Parts: sequence; C-alpha cells; structure tokens
Amino acid sequence: MASSDESSLDGLQNRENLDGFHIATAQFARTIYS
Repeated sequence: MASSDESSLDGLQNRENLDGFHIATAQFARTIYS
C-alpha cells in the first residue's frame, strides 16, 4: 500500500511541476513576443 501511495504522490508532484513549467514558458514567450 505504501508504495502505491508514494507513486501516486510522485505523480501529483510531477503534474504540479509540469503545470508550473508550462506557466513559466508561457510567460517567457509572452515577454519575448510582446
């Protein structure tokens, strides 16, 4: 049980990091193209 909980938690953290990366990329692109 613990291992499955850890894997789901890692997946959630990875998704949050990916969302933050997309936001940073969008802001960076907006800064360049504005």
